[in-house]
Amino acid sequence: METRNTEHIISVLKTVPSLQGLSDDELKLIEPLFTQKTFHSGDFIIVEGTQGNTMYIINRGAVLVTKSDRKGEQVSLGVLNDGAFFGELSLFDNLPRSATVTAIEETSIFMLTRTDLDNVFSSNLEIANRMYRNTLIEIFSRFRKRLSSFTFSQYYLREKNEILSRINRDLSTAQEIQQYFINTEPGKHKYKGVKHTFIYQPSEAIGGDFINVFTAGNRIYMIIADVQGHGITAALVTGVLKSAFVMLVKECGDDPVLFLSKLNNHLYEVINSIYATCYYTIIDTAEKKVIFAKAGHHQPFFWNSEKGNFRTISAKGPGLGIVDDPVYSITEVPYNEGDKLLFFTDGIIEQRNTDGEMYCSERLSKAFKSTILSGKKNILDSLLLNLHDFAGNVEYEDDITMLLYEF
Repeated sequence: METRNTEHIISVLKTVPSLQGLSDDELKLIEPLFTQKTFHSGDFIIVEGTQGNTMYIINRGAVLVTKSDRKGEQVSLGVLNDGAFFGELSLFDNLPRSATVTAIEETSIFMLTRTDLDNVFSSNLEIANRMYRNTLIEIFSRFRKRLSSFTFSQYYLREKNEILSRINRDLSTAQEIQQYFINTEPGKHKYKGVKHTFIYQPSEAIGGDFINVFTAGNRIYMIIADVQGHGITAALVTGVLKSAFVMLVKECGDDPVLFLSKLNNHLYEVINSIYATCYYTIIDTAEKKVIFAKAGHHQPFFWNSEKGNFRTISAKGPGLGIVDDPVYSITEVPYNEGDKLLFFTDGIIEQRNTDGEMYCSERLSKAFKSTILSGKKNILDSLLLNLHDFAGNVEYEDDITMLLYEF
């Protein structure tokens, strides 16, 4: 059995808030009441939620203090070593233990029970009054700290709620602005025998895809773009592309190579750390042809109604914002009545199902062909439903955008 160090115990008692102000003689009346016990590593000394009436002082060793979180998992509050004390308020209240204390090595502890302390109080009213007064002061002190912390937390939460409200308002505004980014000239879904429809479904509140259609004379100018990533950053880049498109399509829209070159250089100079892919096309309704220019985007599906298969589109060119002064080219393809042209972004073909399998362009082309041959009128809705059935419960990883021309 370990030698009892009376002076050591008294020096620790002087640090206990409830015993502040007691003289050495008074502390010597309390010290003998402490009994000594040894706990082995892993032994519970206090269990959260249980009733207790004992104060503990660590003579030698170490203990771990933990508390359950809302999920019932144990969260560490710290380690106590030689000379530390805990459980002192249980000498005066009947509340359940607020934490669990476990020995993490062989630990010698001195313990004082409320019953033994009451025996001292019965014969020494002055000690009792002083200790009850100190305990009351300590309880109010802890209450004030918790109240202060709670008040600050409330203020902090209100501040965060206000910030979140502003963010939500900003996102709402951003969504409205992004509708401007995907403007396809409402009211002109059919222009000189060419009908267009589109679907835009961002994976977040706002996304990185955008489409724009501009008509002038016998020509329809169209761009579909997919910015790297999604969310707010990608949406900001779509704003850069949108503003550039509006300016450049009027300046050099009839020259797709020059148009893409200037659009690329604009993005490269303004934001050279993020790239985008796009397809730019001109539909010439007088000559009944489509002029294609590609910047790293997926080839569209061009349905030839006369032959009942897809035309091959061979436009080439690197994505936007990757290199300075890239080389682009054009491809011209005639169209006939009944033909259909489908543009899409990679959020569709790269979407996975519960097995981790990608939807892929081949599956999209088959669904597109099947929908056309079945005579369904709402082609894009059918394609989106096909994608939904494939993905199942898997969340969409990227923005979904499709643009369909029907001649």
